[in-house]
Parts: sequence; structure tokens; C-alpha cells
Amino acid sequence: MQPGTSERSVGLADHTWRRAGVAGDSTMPQGDAKKRQVKKVVLAYSGGLDTSIILKWLQTTYGCEVVTFTADLGQGDELEPAREKALLLGIKPENIFIEDLREEFVRDYVFPMFRANALYEGAYLLGTSIARPLIAKRRPARATTRCVSNSAITRSSPM
Repeated sequence: MQPGTSERSVGLADHTWRRAGVAGDSTMPQGDAKKRQVKKVVLAYSGGLDTSIILKWLQTTYGCEVVTFTADLGQGDELEPAREKALLLGIKPENIFIEDLREEFVRDYVFPMFRANALYEGAYLLGTSIARPLIAKRRPARATTRCVSNSAITRSSPM
């Protein structure tokens, strides 16, 4: 354990790796890329700063092929720039997926949220966080149908 860390914080870091979906190695510390071979990663990608940085980090640190998965939840004009940015970052066109999830999102997530009067801090409608379960549900489906040999599925920041 590093100085200044508690057993609790180390446990939280381990939990974060499990949630990030690094298959088969829930205790891999950040920066220990040589611990196991990663060949392909499916990244929930928005085209924003955080997901673009993690995309490059995955390519550089693991030397792996990155597949991007972008959920269309009604962003409109933000989708094509995300595709273009992925191409600029070296993603092959056949490894860029944008899936239209608008109908499912509204029907199965937004309407139930309204019916439940789900508010953040009692004042704000839930925003990005309500989309995360749907993105998490659909990204592994894309990974198994398109990238049968993928080594890891990861998530970065909210879409």
C-alpha cells in the first residue's frame, strides 16, 4: 500500500477497475500495462475531452485496438464530430459504432424517471446519469456481436 492510502481507498480503486470492465484482472493498478495482454477494447465514446484522452491512453499504454461505441440519445449534431474525432485519433472506420437508442432511452428510462419524480438534490432532473445504465447495457452487446475476441470493455466519462 502506498503512503497516504488506506485499505478502504485501495478497495475502492479495485472496485473501480471491476466496474470499468477490465476482464479477468480486477486489481490491476493504473500504469501497470505490462501485467497482461489487452488486444481489443470497446470504449463508450462521446468524442469529448475525457473519452478522447482515455482512447489515446488505451492505444498508447496497451498498444491495443480500440473500438468506439457512441450511444445516440438525441444529441443531434454532436454525433458526427464524435465520429470524425475518433477517425483523427486513429480508429478504423469499421471500429466506430453509433447506435440509435433514442426510442429505448425515452421509453425505458426517461418516462419512468418522470413517473418516479426522480430529481437530483430534490431540484434538478437527472441528466447524463440516467443514460448510463442503457449505455452499459448496449455496449457489451456490441462488443460480443462485433468484437468476439475483445479483451476488455471500458468506460470513461459520461456521454
